Amino acid sequence: MFHTAEGRGDFARLMMASSLLTLQDTVKARSVDQNFKDVLAYLLTLTPPKYTGTIDQSLASTGKTLFLKNCAKCHGENEGPNSYPNLLVAQKEVGTDASVIEFYKNNQTFTTWYNGSWFSKNPFGANLTPGDGYVAPPLDGIWATAPYFHNGSVPTLADVLDSKTRPVYWQKANNPNNYDHQKMGLKYEVTTSKTDTYTYDTSIKGYSNVGHTYGDILNSNEKLAVIEYLKTL
Repeated sequence: MFHTAEGRGDFARLMMASSLLTLQDTVKARSVDQNFKDVLAYLLTLTPPKYTGTIDQSLASTGKTLFLKNCAKCHGENEGPNSYPNLLVAQKEVGTDASVIEFYKNNQTFTTWYNGSWFSKNPFGANLTPGDGYVAPPLDGIWATAPYFHNGSVPTLADVLDSKTRPVYWQKANNPNNYDHQKMGLKYEVTTSKTDTYTYDTSIKGYSNVGHTYGDILNSNEKLAVIEYLKTL
């Protein structure tokens, strides 16, 4: 609902719609709806976890300059509550997998029902408006949110910044300490094919790791600097 910017209006009611999976009647739905404003209020109090490793502050300072020049237009400057632009980036611009967008645009049955239902009624109404892009997410706490992209197709931030290194087939490392502090993300093993159900196969429709090639213009030292800065968010 949010990374495609399809959900518009009251966020509490948009989230409350997930209760449709378990509710049997509108009486209970209205009761749940009354509580979701409190759920949203609680979520807004949460802060991202601090990075647990060491940070090279000098390198991070260089990375911040590069970030503000190359990344902040879409992801925000991280300088306060009003510095996040909440920008919807056209899919043809960012180039990431379009399957989610295509699904919502080509399957209007639920959208039409939702927009004509009680969920869209004021006060606190919400509606669904399929668009043509993805919202660039805020990056606070990004070190802890791997894998990356809206479909989880890229295991580390190093791979986000270098499209040529992204694995076609990969599996999360099967050990308790599976965080990669160097590449910033999940430790993973590259395979040459889909070996089992735990293999992420980027050749499957909807699972592609293409797009968001903005980091490719940076040299290796600049990529390291940006990653170091991202640790501070």
